[in-house]
Amino acid sequence: MAIVLESVIANAAILLGLALILGVFAPRLAFGQAAWGLGIVLLAGASWFQLAAPAPLANQLAGMAVAWGLWVAVSGRFTAQASGAMGVSADETSPPIMQAVLRALGRALLLFLVASPVQYGIIQASSIEPVSGLSLVGLGIYVLGFLLDGLRARRTAGRARWGMALIWWGLWIAAASAGWWVAAWTAIGPILATWLALRARSVR
Repeated sequence: MAIVLESVIANAAILLGLALILGVFAPRLAFGQAAWGLGIVLLAGASWFQLAAPAPLANQLAGMAVAWGLWVAVSGRFTAQASGAMGVSADETSPPIMQAVLRALGRALLLFLVASPVQYGIIQASSIEPVSGLSLVGLGIYVLGFLLDGLRARRTAGRARWGMALIWWGLWIAAASAGWWVAAWTAIGPILATWLALRARSVR
């Protein structure tokens, strides 16, 4: 447990440090279309690289998170919607430096919480060899969410992103197979993701 917490704290330090740098020197990049997706990739990668010998479940979780993060980064849709949910627009002029830093840190904290199932799950799964049935259920929900989000990318904005919500619930279920405490400690992740999906409804 202590090792897992140390690893997650290290992830938080990396993410918040980068958010601080971007908030000071490149605020528009911090709120840009790729920042959210690449942040997911960063947290998943940082968790995975801390493992001496990643087990299959850790590899599954990391692969799922990286695939979603890259899709978010290249699709260029979620970041603008998440920014709107946070009161930030990627197209607005750069705010004063202190305001930019606080917004960047707040957005990084939101991302850290949303991605908590991925981080805890990967690190805890380092000692779990088999890919369980529960993790496969999570994978199925994840794939369904991915398909729904891909279909939504072809439509107009203003609708809730239920595909995104399903993806994070699928990741949470898959991570839960690493231990009951992982599910208990990281339930905030899919809950926040569902909130963001609902907030996306009002962003045009």
